[in-house]
Amino acid sequence: PYILHWPGDSSRCTLYIMPYPSKISVEQIADAAASLAREAGLSSVGIRSVAERLQVRPTALYRYCCDLDG
Repeated sequence: PYILHWPGDSSRCTLYIMPYPSKISVEQIADAAASLAREAGLSSVGIRSVAERLQVRPTALYRYCCDLDG
């Protein structure tokens, strides 16, 4: 744990950092993207549409992206 101290204040706060378990996997992302492409065409596949299909925020997918430019 981390102990936080504020200058001029005698109080302390213990901060426990716990990683969040991943809610999605690369396989789930690929399946969602493929499903969208089959249903509505390749142009329908994007970060927002895949995230919506997986019921996560679009920012949750960025950790799996290597290159957002193409």
